[in-house]
Amino acid sequence: MNSLWSKIRSAFNTIIHGGKTASTNALKNRLAKMVMGDHGTVERLIEHERKIKPDAPESELISAAIDRLRRDRG
Repeated sequence: MNSLWSKIRSAFNTIIHGGKTASTNALKNRLAKMVMGDHGTVERLIEHERKIKPDAPESELISAAIDRLRRDRG
């Protein structure tokens, strides 16, 4: 039953959030906070990661952008 509920929730998130899961949105919000809410910078950082890993899911790209930003800031 849990598996069915999981699939239903995933389908709901896809419909409501355009394929973005709640965790993807949370990661994007965290990245936005790190760059003082500059959404242009958020998109540029994600696109940079996409050039490195073109087939990676968006959540992985956002996580990589967060990690890279943390490393760069020391």
